[in-house]
Amino acid sequence: MGSSILSRSAVVYIGAPALAFFFPHLFLVVGGYYDWIMPVPREIGFVENATALFFVIGGVYAFVLAKNDLSKNVSLLRPALVIYGILAIFVALEEVSYGQQFVHFNSPEWFLENNFNKEVNLHNLGADSLSHVMKTGGYLVASLFGIIAPLAVLYGAVKIPKGNIISYIIPTAWMIVPSLFHLFANLPKTILKVLPSGQAMVDASQYFNESGEYEEYMLGVWVILFLVSAHRALVRDYGVFAGVKN
Repeated sequence: MGSSILSRSAVVYIGAPALAFFFPHLFLVVGGYYDWIMPVPREIGFVENATALFFVIGGVYAFVLAKNDLSKNVSLLRPALVIYGILAIFVALEEVSYGQQFVHFNSPEWFLENNFNKEVNLHNLGADSLSHVMKTGGYLVASLFGIIAPLAVLYGAVKIPKGNIISYIIPTAWMIVPSLFHLFANLPKTILKVLPSGQAMVDASQYFNESGEYEEYMLGVWVILFLVSAHRALVRDYGVFAGVKN
């Protein structure tokens, strides 16, 4: 039983983010990377659209879990999941400029004048200040809830009683792996930039110019797996998964 659970957790929390990260990179080898994985403009590519899809899945999952009878057992969990879902859908809509990338409607004049990419979104306004806030928020959430808090619980520094909302928003220690994938998705570029002539190499490389998108892409994966962890914790304590008794 233990080995089965261990194997399933390894597939979910290690295999899934690893597959998500390395799949697009496979096309650097077999070809087609700059045609559909990270084309110019990148907004029409796989990575950008998969990022939006991951956040949509996360948002829908949060809403479904909030409606599930499991969530009624924990005070404040339902509104927390609804807020989580709203934020996830907001990020997804921002990624695709509220559908502009698909239906190609014209940007209002105000966005043409104020948006860095002349698109209908908020995160590219001005000096991309909202974009930086969102990215920094992602780093902080993944670090705190994906690494620090799970380790504190794992090693007994924090003890949380069953039924307390905190025990469901602090995920399993398995979440450390997808958190690291998010935090270090752009590590090669960061290292390269501090080397002599490294910045020039980054500027000359289409891959490294756009590799920061993988941080957002892997955060989308993290958003889904965080909910998987919360869902499993509810099943552990209340014994029902998707309405089916164990």
